[in-house]
Amino acid sequence: MQLKGQTFMIKANQRKSIEKGRQL
Repeated sequence: MQLKGQTFMIKANQRKSIEKGRQL
């Protein structure tokens, strides 16, 4: 369960990075 949470956080961070990259 903890591992699944980490994967979710990583995916969320990647999504934020992509959105940030588009803004820049």
